[in-house]
Amino acid sequence: MHTRIFIFLFFCAAAALAQNTNAPDFIPVEKFTPVEKALVSQMDRDASADFATACVNLARDVQDRRLTVYAVVPTTTSVITNEAGFTLQVIYHPELAKYYAPVSGSYLVHYNICLLDFALAQYAEGKKALGLRLVRLLAKAEPELSWSSIQIQPTNVRKILASLEANDGSLTDMLKEASRDWHQRERDYRP
Repeated sequence: MHTRIFIFLFFCAAAALAQNTNAPDFIPVEKFTPVEKALVSQMDRDASADFATACVNLARDVQDRRLTVYAVVPTTTSVITNEAGFTLQVIYHPELAKYYAPVSGSYLVHYNICLLDFALAQYAEGKKALGLRLVRLLAKAEPELSWSSIQIQPTNVRKILASLEANDGSLTDMLKEASRDWHQRERDYRP
């Protein structure tokens, strides 16, 4: 779903900018050349393939009880810890940070977003320690990570963490959606 949202937002931005007379170099979507249309189509296929691969790998990782958090912040150290029977590994490599773009639809972004859904599902289902631990690791590893849906505005992982730690009930709808999304992915992408 996130891939489609990125593409949809890209086209919305393109349409909005096309209406702006201060952006003369911007080409409205309907005026894309066949080559530009092919590039956008290829980007959509690549992002969709990265999403599917991230889902399959995360579903396998959950089965194996070994989760990876991909870090893009150089101050994040690569560590291995344990929580609730899961081995949690944080991996930082300069190449991950070098090519990181929060809205790129890359494997790294998809994996961490799906992992955030898993963490929120765990929290919602009473495994709060595991959920909180994963959200804390994600907030340190990828501070620009955000969560959104059709009904819920984009929310930064740091704000999600603060709300979970405060246990203020403000994330009730998000927790329901994240749980639903995670369990659907778990069924659809089981290796």
